[in-house]
Amino acid sequence: MPAMTAEAITARLRELARLSAAGPSPMQRGVDMSAAAIAARLRELSDVSALCAKLEAIGAAARRRR
Repeated sequence: MPAMTAEAITARLRELARLSAAGPSPMQRGVDMSAAAIAARLRELSDVSALCAKLEAIGAAARRRR
């Protein structure tokens, strides 16, 4: 699978957020809403945010080299 650009990743994350907002609530899906589960999810989101920041830095460096 070819590497995705930072813009493509951002667009995909926005689409997933839109689809998630349109779906049933977490309680209706039986999602674990305990403090431990929420903390784990926040750690995952932090990891994704850090990855996106790194990808943006790589993209910015590549754009400067053009």
